[in-house]
Amino acid sequence: MVPEQPADQIVVCEDPLCTEPLLTSLDSFVTPVDLFFVRHHFSDVPKLDATTWTLTIDGEVENSLNISYQELLKLPQRTLPITFECAGNSRAGMSPPVEGVLWGNGAVGNAEWTGGLIARCPNASRD
Repeated sequence: MVPEQPADQIVVCEDPLCTEPLLTSLDSFVTPVDLFFVRHHFSDVPKLDATTWTLTIDGEVENSLNISYQELLKLPQRTLPITFECAGNSRAGMSPPVEGVLWGNGAVGNAEWTGGLIARCPNASRD
């Protein structure tokens, strides 16, 4: 079942859910959250519990790091304007046709993303 979508969103694929905004509804540099394209790769999107979720960074690093969601929220924050675009954006207009989700031109959006600076975490590895 497809969740209710805003009127300004086009359902490009129902399972897994993929939506894009009507281009005529975009009128600012920053894409409003309710108009940002949605790209799911799986039908069953996992639900995470913020009280038990952790991020682990290990492998090719000097110091491994395991940090909880609550610890991430306490890190110094940084906000940056970022453009995200699905690699399949505009696929519906390709000739010859190619496989994949048939996106129009709306699988792209600008957002101001904010997050904790992992490098500032006391246990993070340093270059």
